[in-house]
Amino acid sequence: MMKSTLIKDLYGEIERLKGEVYAAREKNGVYIPKERYYQEESERKVSERGYTS
Repeated sequence: MMKSTLIKDLYGEIERLKGEVYAAREKNGVYIPKERYYQEESERKVSERGYTS
């Protein structure tokens, strides 16, 4: 991979983690950002469909 691609991925990961820290500080019952929750749910549904096919 190119160095610039790796740096871009790292910055994305840092921003995601910042969002998770913010959500944990808010303590609204869900300690991950809504976007991350929806992303994980969609990934879970896709993987479930793969197992049932």
